[in-house]
Amino acid sequence: MTKNLENINSDLVKYLAYAGILTDRDSEQFAELPPEDFNCQLIEFLRNYKDSSQVSDALGMAIAESDVLPDEKALKYCKEMFERNNFVLPIHLSDEKLIIATVDPFDLELFESVEQRLGKTIEWQLTSFQDIEKCRNKNIQTSVLTMPVNAHRPASGGSTDFFIEHDLDNFFENLISQASIHRASDIHLENYRDKMVIRFRIDGKLMVFSTVDKLFAQAVVATIKIRSNAKIDESRLPQDKRIHVNVKNRNYDLRISIIPVIFGENIVIRIFDRTNDNFTFESIGLDEFQSELLDLVISAMNGLVLLCGPTGCGKTTTLYTILKKISSSAKKIITIEDPIEYRLDGVNQVAVNDDIGLTFASILRSILRQSPNIIMIGEIRDVETAELAVQAALTGHLVFSTIHCHDALSAITRLSDLKISKFLINSCLRGVVAQKLVRKSCQFCQKETPNVHCTKNFPIKFGQQILSNSGCESCYNRGYSGRTAIFDFAVNENIYDSVAVAKSTKIEKVDGFCHVSTFEKNIYRFVGVKIYFGNV
Repeated sequence: MTKNLENINSDLVKYLAYAGILTDRDSEQFAELPPEDFNCQLIEFLRNYKDSSQVSDALGMAIAESDVLPDEKALKYCKEMFERNNFVLPIHLSDEKLIIATVDPFDLELFESVEQRLGKTIEWQLTSFQDIEKCRNKNIQTSVLTMPVNAHRPASGGSTDFFIEHDLDNFFENLISQASIHRASDIHLENYRDKMVIRFRIDGKLMVFSTVDKLFAQAVVATIKIRSNAKIDESRLPQDKRIHVNVKNRNYDLRISIIPVIFGENIVIRIFDRTNDNFTFESIGLDEFQSELLDLVISAMNGLVLLCGPTGCGKTTTLYTILKKISSSAKKIITIEDPIEYRLDGVNQVAVNDDIGLTFASILRSILRQSPNIIMIGEIRDVETAELAVQAALTGHLVFSTIHCHDALSAITRLSDLKISKFLINSCLRGVVAQKLVRKSCQFCQKETPNVHCTKNFPIKFGQQILSNSGCESCYNRGYSGRTAIFDFAVNENIYDSVAVAKSTKIEKVDGFCHVSTFEKNIYRFVGVKIYFGNV
């Protein structure tokens, strides 16, 4: 604590001296005092400084009044987040803003984390360490928190996580529960020199959720290793595990990756909600025309259908949606996946295991003897898998797979790179669906605004209104909530010519394929369904 307070005092003095508020003589006088007294007298000096506006401008915040008493409403609103942090104190909460006093005006990580999570406009004020301690000791009845065995009270006094209040047995469940509440797709636990940072990926964007003291971080890693059946004594090699948990009556499949880094081990937990099985064309973002076009592409008895897009854009979800739609008791469907992300009734799912030679290609050779009607290959990664997939499509099977490229037409070029001739591509490839994810505007704080700032990046017509937002409690002050997909199609020309509604659609013909629907067209469409363009 003392060491960190010394650092804060040192930073304050240097900055104030640079701003012309402190003289060398003032700095020397403060330096002779103990850190707590140093901090107290420095803040008192700033409170009595002749030009308060100069101090506020220099620090970016006003100086809190001496002996200020926080109101109960503010304490209750911030209870879990601040009762373990000895350098901050909530002072006042109103409908418009939350006022928080802090000892350290340079803790930008804390400021960003608080503003992201509390859903309020934050006004930061500078106060002394002694004033905060006085308020805690005399006026705040802090609860006794349960500390884990062998875990120590954080020495930094910085932005430690509220999970510290729970023992290690409950830590893991609390972590998953909080991630679920915030609609996070994965959790990142990252070790640095003096702390562990926990970040949630929410709607595709990583956000700092909390920090954990370094002494507690090692126990956190050990706990997650035990819960995921990983080798607790292995810290030199990466480990990948998959487990099923039930938290607050919801079932989750967790994919856990552990890798060694310079300051310990980092963990990423990918979350799959097993109760979320609403796989329909409408739910993934397809409009009426696109649904009709995709229906036609997947209705054949044989051929190859590819999905492409960047990592994490929802290709697998779209594949599951297609399989669920075409699944029936009259068809045998076999999938090859790495790993199996969702369990589908009526579908035979096979998991890849490279460690024992169970690859996409080896499994594909074997399942062709199982007499399937439909085959789904999780990803075409190499020449061998590409050749087998094309052969399966040419010999009477309907084959679905994903391939890594950015748009639909690029998938055709990618197949050529994998040694598939143009003749075979035209013969077997029925269509390619490319997709990207965009964030949706929060429905509670959205408002229509002119397109002044968006015309540079998005093809919106002059005078057309778009949706923007300022953030609210419902979306944790982010301005958006949830994501949806936008699509791009390249369809075999023979198939496209049979779609009557498509005659009025602007298309581009390339090597026997019709580039039917572009991302630009989808952006026009999503103006009407509340997409927040600032966060595409």
